[in-house]
Order: sequence, then structure tokens, then C-alpha cells
Amino acid sequence: PRPLLVVAHFMGGNRFTAKNGGYYPECDSRGWLCVCPELHGHRSPGQISCASLEAQHDIMDSIAWIKTQCAVDSSRIYIVGRSMGGMLGGLMAAKYPDVFAAVVAGQGIYDLKLWRETTTPGLRANVDKECLPYSPAVRFDYERRSAVSFARNLAYTPLIMWHGTWDTWVPPEQAERLLTAVKQHTRFLPEMNWLLNAAHCPRNFDTKWELDRLEYYQNVC
Repeated sequence: PRPLLVVAHFMGGNRFTAKNGGYYPECDSRGWLCVCPELHGHRSPGQISCASLEAQHDIMDSIAWIKTQCAVDSSRIYIVGRSMGGMLGGLMAAKYPDVFAAVVAGQGIYDLKLWRETTTPGLRANVDKECLPYSPAVRFDYERRSAVSFARNLAYTPLIMWHGTWDTWVPPEQAERLLTAVKQHTRFLPEMNWLLNAAHCPRNFDTKWELDRLEYYQNVC
């Protein structure tokens, strides 16, 4: 049985994100399996799925499928993602602490309502396509897409986060918001990696950095 890395693609990404991001050779060098499902949205194409229930099922279905094809070490299933992928990665690790041994979430959106209020107009328009403009009628849908709503569970899943301090697309307050929420439930604080003066778009940590931090974790709950 081999470890499995699940890659959640960013906004505008697709099933080729893992290949284009260099995850294939890095996983091959370690003897890991890798899967990167193309996500589905609820009201819009999967490129702007914003951690929809459909996208969450895409992640779980891909894990179930690859277990039918390969011998997977169920104690070493990891998930990584940046931006919208970090949003989904953090949420999946919180909702399924029995499945994921650890998560690396970069530049993630962890409080969807707050992000809609603080991001750029173009990204706000994408949120409105997928989630509808915020109102009491859709409050629950916003909350169930936000990792802060499940922060209690992240006391059980190692959470490795990184974020740029000059990120205007996903402001660093998103990471601070999740950290504050998780710290209410565990004294073993999650790891935070601040990138001073870094904006959103450049890829700041490579795949080796991510997998180096994941490989020591094993789910023994």
C-alpha cells in the first residue's frame, strides 16, 4: 500500500493542475499515488466551485475510485491545494478527520462571507455566480463552504498553512481567521508560514516543500 496525495485545483484550474504543478514526478520519486479530480460547482462550472458539496463529493469519490485501482495506505491520505484549492483542502480535512492524515493549504479562503466582502470585484462576481449574493437565504450555504465553521475538527488533523502578506485577492486575514478559530480547540497550534511581501499569483512553495511536510504524518485515530 502506498500513500495517496489528493490535489484540489485552484479557481480556473482543472484535472491537469497536478500534472502542470509538478506533482506527478515528485509523487513518483517517493512512491506515492496522486489524484486530481476536476471539480463540479453547484450553480456554475467547476472552475469556480468554491468548495461546493459537489466538489467535496468529487474529492471523496476520487479517493474511493483510486482504492479500487491501487493499494492505498489509508493511514497516509493527504490533501493539498492553494487559493480555492486551499479552501477545499482545509474544509475536507475538517469534515473528514478520519480520512486525511494532514493538509497543506495555501492562500485559502476559509470564511466565504468575509472573503466576498474583501476580495476584488471580479472574484466577488464569481462567488455570486456559484453561491448567489450573500443574504439570509443562502447564509447556511456560505457557512458550510467555510472551514471556520468546522474549526473544532481541525484539532484532529495537522493543518499546514501558508499565505502571502501582500495578497489582495485572498487577504491574509483569511488565514488569521481560521488560525484564531482552531486555537480555541487545541493547544497544539497549527503551523503557519507567512510569506513577507508576497502577492497571490506567484507559486511560492514548490511541491517538494509541501510533500516534505506531509510525509511524517499518519492517521492513527
